[in-house]
Amino acid sequence: MFERCARYALQESNKEMISCGSSVARGLIVLFVAAHTAPAQHGRVVTDTVSARSLTNLLGAPPKTRVSVYLPPSYDASPQRRYPVVYLLHGFAGTDSVWLDGSPPYSMNVRVVMDSVIARGDAREMILVMPNASGPLGGGFYVNSRTTGDWDVFISRDLVAYIDAKFRTLARPESRGLAGHSMGGYGALYLGMHHGGTTYGAMYAMSACCTGRFAFDPTRDGAAWDTISSFRSADAIWRGGFVPLVMTARSAALVPDSARPPLYFDLAEERNGAEWKTNTAVVARWDTHSPVLMVPRFRDNLLRMRAIQFDMGLEDRMVPPGEIAALDTAFAQAAVPHVFETYAGGHVDRVRERLATRVFPFFSRVLVFEAKKE
Repeated sequence: MFERCARYALQESNKEMISCGSSVARGLIVLFVAAHTAPAQHGRVVTDTVSARSLTNLLGAPPKTRVSVYLPPSYDASPQRRYPVVYLLHGFAGTDSVWLDGSPPYSMNVRVVMDSVIARGDAREMILVMPNASGPLGGGFYVNSRTTGDWDVFISRDLVAYIDAKFRTLARPESRGLAGHSMGGYGALYLGMHHGGTTYGAMYAMSACCTGRFAFDPTRDGAAWDTISSFRSADAIWRGGFVPLVMTARSAALVPDSARPPLYFDLAEERNGAEWKTNTAVVARWDTHSPVLMVPRFRDNLLRMRAIQFDMGLEDRMVPPGEIAALDTAFAQAAVPHVFETYAGGHVDRVRERLATRVFPFFSRVLVFEAKKE
């Protein structure tokens, strides 16, 4: 009988037990059931297309992209309230839909995840902004490139301005966070280093790829470069396999060259007769985009941030564990406060759980939720 009158939890103010058959008990049970079956408060996701000159690119893709925005449960009911914003950056070959559709391997639905952590009191209400940064090559790694578009400028200037103008945000760095997974984790680190304290107040990088120097090896990489050299269009790249695809995308992002059609980038390795050799000048340009080497250069920006955290799974097969450990060391040597955490898991299998238990609570703790006093 209704869990024995809710295990006798319904009691008179004099603490005496109510009979389960009494009218008072029945009334209280009705109220109890009604309270626990009332419709839950949900946030909602709105989707828009944002155009910007910064996304002009040599590959001919339209200078616009889709952006999905999560608005928290109280957004519509509290028209005077303003909210912090967290920008969520997706991984390579993904889109903003990775955060929303709930299908494997990520099995995420950020609306459901965020609603649940808010309902539990594990995080406060925030706006989440999820841009589609895939482009024709699967991703521009959130850097500025004539070939793939100026994604740094788009995210950190144009998109921020668009979101602040359209939604009720707390439009200041201390109320603006940056997070991402894999390529998006790289983007969080890269953009955070460039704009820490001026645009973003906190960052969280999940299983960030590409944080160290790329270990070019002509003997190992020759077959991939042969494939890459044969490409004559962006569409053809998708038929060449994952390694040539990601090397092409990174080359187009990091070492663009408008004088080298049809894909407009410089090769980090070049043919020397029947063999391939490393082009040290091009590799040096790659290195300028390596977060592990960027830490000393952008230390002042990093110190302006309210909090920095990054993590990775110990069974990650996409990101070498030593690469993130080296990043941790670089932050420590530069005396930049941060938190580095490892956990039992792979590259994608615990992303949803980490969002709920680490990422969203992190921003709830470190961002400023109050309007600035005049």
